[in-house]
Amino acid sequence: MSDLKSNEILQAEEFIKEGRTQEALEIVKKFQQTAWPYFFRFETDKALGIALQSKELIEKVGEEIDFARNFLLLGWTYNQKGDFDSSLTFGIKSAGLHEKLNSKVGLASSLYLIGTNDIDNYYKTSQVAELNDIPLIENLIKDIFIT
Repeated sequence: MSDLKSNEILQAEEFIKEGRTQEALEIVKKFQQTAWPYFFRFETDKALGIALQSKELIEKVGEEIDFARNFLLLGWTYNQKGDFDSSLTFGIKSAGLHEKLNSKVGLASSLYLIGTNDIDNYYKTSQVAELNDIPLIENLIKDIFIT
């Protein structure tokens, strides 16, 4: 992960030491956004490295919205890795903060992540071979919407 230690992150760490938190936070936000292209290219380890490194810095200077966005990124990245427990944990944290902040888009994104984890985990544990298994899909819908 040493390639992720850009000059910008080193600058942010220096700003944090100097108490220049707003400047540091702006750098961290930009850095965190660089994780999404890796995520969409399925370079999950790089995306996760950036997300975790961003989380460390956000813990020093971030506001609740920054945590909420980082938790969402971590949730999706863990989902892509197949770690549904961690993904669900971060999805729930993200949803709670977005709800508290009245961020409807963030809350909707978090709830979508949570639902995706349920579906992904359901198929993983059910060892489904084909998606055209109608009784199985009906049971999935019942599990999600009725219980």
